[in-house]
Amino acid sequence: MSLQSNDLPTRARPEDYPLVMDVPLVAEMLLTDANQVRKWANAGLIPCHRVPGTRKYRFLRDEILGWLKELPSASAEDEEEETAPASHSS
Repeated sequence: MSLQSNDLPTRARPEDYPLVMDVPLVAEMLLTDANQVRKWANAGLIPCHRVPGTRKYRFLRDEILGWLKELPSASAEDEEEETAPASHSS
């Protein structure tokens, strides 16, 4: 099964997303599914706000972008491993 061009998110840049987003929009932005976003929200792993009197979450675009910047990246971990002194046992 190949990915069709219409399967890709319609918003190419973070600025294209609304300031306040619901679960499906955050899932689209993060290229994951809505259930995963709900799990992260329930566990307190992603910045979110509960709509009073409901079980619905809302997410602020700028908070999500800031959260993404704070996450350790795979390339940063690779750089740390490369610069770390090698331990040799004699």
